[in-house]
Amino acid sequence: MKSIPTTFMVCLLLTLWCTLSFRYFKNPVATATSQQNRGEDEERGENRERFPEDSFRYSAAAFHALLHAVERMPTDKGDRSINKWEPIGPDTIHINDSIHFCGRARCVQVYTAQNQQDLGIRVSTGSGGLWNMKSENGLIVAESLQGDLPILDIGAFAIHPQNLNVMIAGTGEPGAGMGVGLFKTTNGGQHWDEINAPFGRANAYHKILYNPQRPDTIFAASSSGLFRSTNGGDNWNTALQGDVTDVVLNPIHPDTVYATRISGSFFLSIDGGVNFFPINSPPVPWGHTAMAIAPSSPNILYACVLTGGNSTNIYKTVDYGGSWTRCRVTNYLGMVDTFSIHWNQGYFNNTITVHPTDPNIVIVGAGDITRSTDGFNFAEGYGTDGHHDHHCFAWRSDGSLLDANDGGLFVSYNNGATMNASLNYLPVAQFYQYDLCDSKPDIMLGSLQDNGNIYRNANSGNWRWDYVTGGDGFSCGINPRDETDALAQLNGALHRSPTGGTEWPETFVPGLIREGFFLPSYERSTAPSLPKMEAAWVKGQRELYRRDTTDVWAALNNPSVFDQPILQYALGNRNNANELQHVYVTLSAASSNEIFVRDRTNAQWYNITRNLPSGPAESYKVATAYYNNDVAYTACVSGDSMGKVYFTVDAGITDWVDITGTLPRGMRINCIANNPLNPNEIFIGTFRFGVFRTILGTNQWQQWVNGWPNGMDISSLEVVDSSAINGKMFVVASSYGRGMWRREITGEDPSAISTPAKQPAFMLHNLPVVAAGTDLQIRFETEEAAKVKIELFDVSGRHIATVYEQNTAAGNHQVAAPTGTLATGIFLCRMLVNNSRGVTKKFVVAR
Repeated sequence: MKSIPTTFMVCLLLTLWCTLSFRYFKNPVATATSQQNRGEDEERGENRERFPEDSFRYSAAAFHALLHAVERMPTDKGDRSINKWEPIGPDTIHINDSIHFCGRARCVQVYTAQNQQDLGIRVSTGSGGLWNMKSENGLIVAESLQGDLPILDIGAFAIHPQNLNVMIAGTGEPGAGMGVGLFKTTNGGQHWDEINAPFGRANAYHKILYNPQRPDTIFAASSSGLFRSTNGGDNWNTALQGDVTDVVLNPIHPDTVYATRISGSFFLSIDGGVNFFPINSPPVPWGHTAMAIAPSSPNILYACVLTGGNSTNIYKTVDYGGSWTRCRVTNYLGMVDTFSIHWNQGYFNNTITVHPTDPNIVIVGAGDITRSTDGFNFAEGYGTDGHHDHHCFAWRSDGSLLDANDGGLFVSYNNGATMNASLNYLPVAQFYQYDLCDSKPDIMLGSLQDNGNIYRNANSGNWRWDYVTGGDGFSCGINPRDETDALAQLNGALHRSPTGGTEWPETFVPGLIREGFFLPSYERSTAPSLPKMEAAWVKGQRELYRRDTTDVWAALNNPSVFDQPILQYALGNRNNANELQHVYVTLSAASSNEIFVRDRTNAQWYNITRNLPSGPAESYKVATAYYNNDVAYTACVSGDSMGKVYFTVDAGITDWVDITGTLPRGMRINCIANNPLNPNEIFIGTFRFGVFRTILGTNQWQQWVNGWPNGMDISSLEVVDSSAINGKMFVVASSYGRGMWRREITGEDPSAISTPAKQPAFMLHNLPVVAAGTDLQIRFETEEAAKVKIELFDVSGRHIATVYEQNTAAGNHQVAAPTGTLATGIFLCRMLVNNSRGVTKKFVVAR
C-alpha cells in the first residue's frame, strides 16, 4: 500500500503549526454563523428556488411533534381500505426524442450491480425520496427505498461499502429543504431508525462518506457541523463545528481527511478525523466550497470556492494542500474569472469531481457544467443537452459519469462534454400547481419547480407529459370546457395557448409589469347548458383582472380595496347565465384584513375576516363548494392559528365556523377541496403530511393517505366528477416531489369517520323588493322535518334580528319579517338548517 511521503508529512506538520499559531490562536475561528447572517443571500439561491408562499419550513422539533400527533390519528391504511392513491405521472417529462426531465436529483451513489436488472445506481432527490435504478423488460424503473423515512427531502446518503442493505441518509437539502434528522437502515430501506446523535438534528446534509478500509467509520458533513462515527453510525461525535460543506478522504490513505467550512478554512486530519487543523488555503473569503481529490494522484486536489456574487474560483493543489494555484475559467462570452458559474446561488449548486484515472480531467457542476482536460484551463457551457443546476457526480466502472441535477439523473459517456437522458426515469416532479379540463379530465397542465410547465395530452400516450418551457413554472390554468385553451406563467410572463399546448404566445394584462407573478384561473360553471366559458382571472399585486370573450382584460377592483398584496384567490362556480360567481381573495400575512369576497350580484367587495383569528401574522387560503357559491372553506396558513380550518354557508358575511376538530395544530395546509356531491366532505392537502379528510359535524379528521409514502407535500387538490364519462369520481392531487396522484371516491372505502345520514334538501326562495314600513314575506321549504332558523343582517354582517327559529315540518312555509325600522338599502336574509347548513339571499328595502 502506498503512503504519503515522510518529507511531505514533516513539512505539513510544520505548516499546520504555523497556521495554528497565526490563524487559530491569534484569530480563532468561531462557530459558523447562521446562513441568515453570513451575508451570502445572493449566493444561496434559496429564495429563488421555491414558490414564495412555499418558503415555509417546519423546525425539526415542530415536525416531530406534529408527526407524533398525526401517528395517533385514525388512518385509512389497512386491510379495510378499498380505494387508494395511484400515481399518474410523470415518470419523465418529454422534451424531444432524446432529452427528458424529471425533478431534482440531489445525490447519486454507485455500487456493484447484483443481477442483470440491477443498474448499480442509487439516487436521492430534493423532495422525492431515495431510489434504486433498475432495468426491467427494456425499461428503466425507479424502485423506492424510502421505506418509513418520515420525509422525502434527502440531502445526502451513503451505502456501506461491504453491505448494500446498510445505508445512512441525511434529511434536509442544502439551500432548499429543512431536515428532520439522520437515519440508518440495515434492511435495504424497508425500515429506517433515526440516529439519536448528541449534535441534534441538522438542517441539511451536504455529504456522507464511509471509510472504505474501515467502514465502521462514517463522516457526515452538515449545516451544523462535521460529524464522525466509529461504530457504524450508532454513536457520533462532532469533529468540526459550523456549516461544513464538503469532506473528502485520501483514497490510498483514508485516514487523511479534508474538510471545508463556510466562513472558515480548509481543514485536514491525519488521524482519521480525530483531530482537524486548518491548513494553507486559497487567499479568498470563504463561502460554500466543493472539493475533489484525484483518485489516481491523491496529492492533487481541486476546490471550487464560493466567494461572492460575481466570482468564479477554481483552485488546484499538487502537494496535498500545502500550496494552491488559481485555475483559469472562461465562459461563453470569453470572459475570464469575472463572472459566476453558480449564477448567484452557489450554496445550492456546487459540486466537483476528477476522472478516476486522469487527474487533469475535472468536471465542475454549478449552473452549467464547467470542465477542464488539462487540469488548469476550465471552460463553462458543457452538458447543455442535460439540465442546469448540478449537485452531485459519480463515476461508474465503465468510465461513464452520472450527474444528479435539477432535471433528474443524467449520464455522460465523454467526460461531461455531452449528457444522455437514457436513465432519467424518476417519478419526482415538483409541482407548484396544476389544472385540468373538466370536460376531458385526463388533459392536465402542471407548473413545476426547475422544469417549467408541462402538458399532459390524452392523445400523446399513456400518461405522457410534454414539456412547454424551462425555468420555474409557478402557475397555470386550463379552460374547463375547452382543453385547447390554457394560460401559464412562463419565465415570469403570462402566456396563452390556443392550440392545446403546442404554441404559447405571450399575452399582456394592462397595468401589470411584463415580468410579474401571475395566478391564472378559469371560471367554471355548474350548468352544462351555459355557453363555453372564455373568462380567466389573474392576480397582480393588489388587483384581480378578468378577461372576457373578446380577450380584453379589466381590473375587478381598485388597488385601494386591499391594504396588502393578494396572496391567493378562489372562484365560485357560475350557477346560471345571468350572474357571476363569488370571488374570494386572501391577502398576505402583513394585513389584518385577511379575507374579502366580491359579491356575485352587486360586484361589491366585502371584508369577511369576521370571527377569524386576525392580525399581521395570520394569512389564509380559501376554497369554494362546487355547487354552492355561498359555501366556502378556509385554512389559516401562517401565524399562531396556523392549521385551523373554517367554513361558511353565507360567503363569510355573517360567520365562519371552526371545524379544526381533531386536526393537529400548527400543520401547514396548502390546499382544500370538497366532494361536489357532498359539500360536507372536505379534503385538505398539507406540507409533508399528505391529505386529511373530514365530514362536517363529526369533528373528526382522518389521515387519507392509503397508497403513498410518508412525507407527501401536497401542492394542489381537485375533485373530478367523471360520472358522465366512466361513472367515477376522483380526487386528483399534485405533490411537490412525487408527481401527480389520483384516488377514486365513488364507492369510498370504510373509514374511521362515519358519514352522517343524508341531509334534507331545503330552499330559501328569492326575496322581493319590499317597501319601507311593510313586512318582508319570506318563503322557504324543507324536504324533511328540520330545525330552521331565519335571521336578518345588514351587508356588513351585523345581526339585525332573528325572525324565525323552531322545529319545522316538511313542506312549504312562509314567515313575515317586520322591516319598518330598516332604512332603504340592501340587506341579507339567512336560512340555517339543523345548525349546520344554510343559504343566504339578499333583499332590498325601497321607498
